[in-house]
This record gives sequence, C-alpha cells and structure tokens, in this order.
Amino acid sequence: MRTPTLPLVGHGDVRVSALFRRPTPGPELDLLAHFLEQSLPRPNARERLAVFVEPRIETGCPDAVAVYWRPGGHEDGATLKRLTTADDRLLHFVWLRGAISRDDLRACTGDAVAKRANELVAMGFLTGADNKLSVADGGLALSRVIAVEAKMSAPSSALSQAARNTWFASESYVLLPSAPSAAELCHRYEACGVGILTPADRFASPTIPAKEWRLPQSYVTWQFNRLVRELSAAGVV
Repeated sequence: MRTPTLPLVGHGDVRVSALFRRPTPGPELDLLAHFLEQSLPRPNARERLAVFVEPRIETGCPDAVAVYWRPGGHEDGATLKRLTTADDRLLHFVWLRGAISRDDLRACTGDAVAKRANELVAMGFLTGADNKLSVADGGLALSRVIAVEAKMSAPSSALSQAARNTWFASESYVLLPSAPSAAELCHRYEACGVGILTPADRFASPTIPAKEWRLPQSYVTWQFNRLVRELSAAGVV
C-alpha cells in the first residue's frame, strides 16, 4: 500500500502493530490506497491528519479511519498512557451530561468511578469547579473522523460494517469501484446515513453523501482522541 504523502498508521509500524490488523494485499487495498492518496480531504491550517489502517475496535476493523485533530491541550505522552478505555467511557458520560455534580456521578456510577473522576481532574482531563464535573476545554481534540470501507463487490454487505462505523465517526463511507444501480440499495444507504464513493467521484461530490454526525458519537470516538494524541506525543504521527 503506497501512499507516501499521507501519515498512515497500521500493522506495519512495530510500535503500534498490536492495535491494528494486517491488511490483505489485493484490489480492495489498491482501491483504498488510491482513494486515500487522491481524494481524501486534506486538513486545514489548524488541523493535523492521521490515517489509521484497519484499527482494532469493538465493532471490528474498519478499512481506514481518517482522524483530523487540533493540536494542543493534553500532549504529554506519560499522562496520556495512564488513560484507559474505562476513562474514555467516563469522559463520554460526562460530555453527554455537559456537567454533573460529584454527588450525582457517585450516585450514578459508584465510588470507584467517582474517585477516578477526581484523578482525571488532577490530570487535567476534567474540571471540577463548584463541585460540577465537566470535560476540560480542549479535551476533545477531534474535529472530523471519516471511516471508509473499500469493497470491489457486494455493496449490500459493506453497508452493515459502514453503518457500525457511524458509532464513532462523523462520516462513514463505502468505497466502490463503480456506483450501484439498484435504487433500493441506494435508499438503504441513505436511510443508514452511510455514503458511497467511487474513483470517479470527488470527495465533495460523492455518489451518495454521508450524514455528518456530531462528535463525539461514543466512547470509541474518545479512544481515537486518546490514540492520536498519544501517537503524536510519541512522534508516530
């Protein structure tokens, strides 16, 4: 997979190989590589971009996840390494609430989680002013997350995985060699909020545009938020 101008992260990097599945060489990987190099939107002047190839997440291994983020905030690698998936869940819970009192958090989640929340305050990931917990400014660095599934055929089966990707991404696409002709299938894509791209499309003018979801979609969005910052601090991206 040759995409020399993009910051790709995947199984081939021994520093993080356990976090990714090894891609299978073949036409689908070639299709994906061409799309990433030629059509993937580039970051604006305030953003950075990293492309994760087949990351292992709870719902599977998406073919590619393009993560756009704004540098700043928590970039200390040692501190980031102390975060866990449970912390990602807690950050998302607090984010959804906007703000929650320490007492209410303890009542909802128990003493252990409330204690961990206090530790996240000390680490700078949460704020605790006036006994209210909220996510610290800059806590969510991600501005856009594009998930892509590449398929040479069987666009119906690709829809299932791409729909699962809306759980964490702001946009989810299936990349096909040509546009499907079945109107019923296209309607299913639209109903799921999943887009379709082909090599003939510009990203700004896809065959079917994906619905744009507001981030964070779930705690998995926070996992990508943590991963990209940790890898940035380590010089991987």
